[in-house]
Amino acid sequence: MALPRAQPHVTSAVSTIGIIASAPICGIEWGAWHYDGALFYIFLALGLLALFAPRILASVYLLVAELLGFRIRPRIRPSDSPSSVLTTMQLHFDDPKIQMDGLRSLLASAINEPSKESLLRLGVFRHTVEVLEVYQKYPPLVLRGLQLLLAFVSLPAAKVVVEERGSDFVAPIVRAMQFTLDQDRENQEQADLSTQEEAGLAETKGCTQEEGSQDASLRGRMAKASADVQRVGCMVIGALADGSNDIKTMVVDEGFLQLALEVLHWYQLHEGVSEWVLWSIFNTTFAHASNKVELHRKGGLVDVISAMKRFQDALRVQQHGMGILYNCLMVDVKLDVSSMRKAALSHGLKAALESAVEKHGTAKIVESMATAMLREVH
Repeated sequence: MALPRAQPHVTSAVSTIGIIASAPICGIEWGAWHYDGALFYIFLALGLLALFAPRILASVYLLVAELLGFRIRPRIRPSDSPSSVLTTMQLHFDDPKIQMDGLRSLLASAINEPSKESLLRLGVFRHTVEVLEVYQKYPPLVLRGLQLLLAFVSLPAAKVVVEERGSDFVAPIVRAMQFTLDQDRENQEQADLSTQEEAGLAETKGCTQEEGSQDASLRGRMAKASADVQRVGCMVIGALADGSNDIKTMVVDEGFLQLALEVLHWYQLHEGVSEWVLWSIFNTTFAHASNKVELHRKGGLVDVISAMKRFQDALRVQQHGMGILYNCLMVDVKLDVSSMRKAALSHGLKAALESAVEKHGTAKIVESMATAMLREVH
């Protein structure tokens, strides 16, 4: 059986206690020489181990504790170095609290580009993706992991890692987002189905209105956590895809476009989610002919127009939506855009463009793209 690896604070505590406890006992035994000095040699050995090999002594202590059925939960302290935090997370990968505390500590360490590059070299990026893969059923943990990934995606070295490792990095992110979305939909459907039943039980058992509001509050927090996962996840995917055709191909192959459209529909009244979904779609389709075709094939242009109609006063929604439409509908020598234009026109493209110009005409990029499409697309 391998010895468990002790954390620094455990090693320090065992070393200090070992020295303090063994020194006086050795002194007494030296003077009294009881039991032919056996106790003296035992505590002398423990004292020397505590002084010169505290990690071995601490590991033996942890092993004995585990054999006796005691589980000593390690702690991640603010003073721990990133390498120590990552080691603790790797040694206790089956503990979600350790992963959550570790991700929080590492995120606090990613304060500037040099620190982010240092964390990337340590393997934090890879470990975070592994956390998403294993703990996709825990939305708060998924959200924390995505927030940490977001700190890395602007680094060119991070994109190189993703391009080299391929879907091993992209797929866990998409799967975690998909699982969270499915879980939120299932929770909402169950809540809708049980509303009348709960109302009947409340009358029968005398449940208070306060208890019902607590349940609703819990469901609201879960829905918000899921929405945040989708929002930050789209930010991560969009940033990774920006400027890399290889990553654009990867994310679409892993089903991201389909997921993004499902998110756009499910959170259709959530402006913040819609904004970043549209931004990620723009980045994954920009200057990528096959991804444009895939977006059109899935009915994505219609969904984009619908989102622009829902949030006519939201400038960023209009900008990102306009970018997608301009990217797909204007002349592309690699594509026959006639079918795309026909689908968009039949679902209110002209009205959406005119509304955008009316409400955001002072935004030059919106006005110029809308004017060009109104002139060319017919």
